[in-house]
Amino acid sequence: MAGRLDSAVESSVVTVSTPNEKVHAELRGERHVSVRFAAGHLEQVSHAVLERELASLARLAFAAALAEHARLGAVVTGRVPTRRPRIGRREKEYDQRLAELAAEGVSDDGEVTVTSVGQQHHAVRLRPGCLDRLDAEQLALSCAQAAERRLLDTETRAARARWDVYMGTPLPGTEAARQPPRAAGPGSGVGRVGVSRTVTACDRPSSRRRRRRRRPARPRRARGAGRCRP
Repeated sequence: MAGRLDSAVESSVVTVSTPNEKVHAELRGERHVSVRFAAGHLEQVSHAVLERELASLARLAFAAALAEHARLGAVVTGRVPTRRPRIGRREKEYDQRLAELAAEGVSDDGEVTVTSVGQQHHAVRLRPGCLDRLDAEQLALSCAQAAERRLLDTETRAARARWDVYMGTPLPGTEAARQPPRAAGPGSGVGRVGVSRTVTACDRPSSRRRRRRRRPARPRRARGAGRCRP
């Protein structure tokens, strides 16, 4: 069933437009983005207004993709997805990490940067003068590249957060996982795996056991030795 859902999501297509219908985006699968501007729009719009339009488009695309993936999940599984209460400590911590997750994507030419915080607050920064340097097709390509890389960065950081919260160790292959364990200092209680452990009174042997000396074993007497013979 999971394979059917993954296949359905990968073949899904979501299209959104800004309220003035001047900027359009299409999301195929989970992170294949294309952007299109209405004819003549870049000659009429200002730099700041275009940034706001693109940020609005990113928010609309995220919301539409989320709704489409939920619909596909209901079709494949036959159940309407519902969000159950998050009561576990790790579940709450993971939700908090997602709410604070910051991601970024930058186009190859550096003209467009897309950022998000908590997958809800999106912003788009255009390099000053890009409207003079790029035509509509070039700018649309730069916007799509930045958006795709922001989606990939979000996915990667969310996977790291989930591994860190539920497994208790950094995700293998990340920078944190490559850090060597701290050297154990005097009285630090750090073992060979770098995990600090405090020795309690229950862990120490009793003073009576420490003072007790092991007596040498007595040699076993041969069978019949010492018996009186008639």
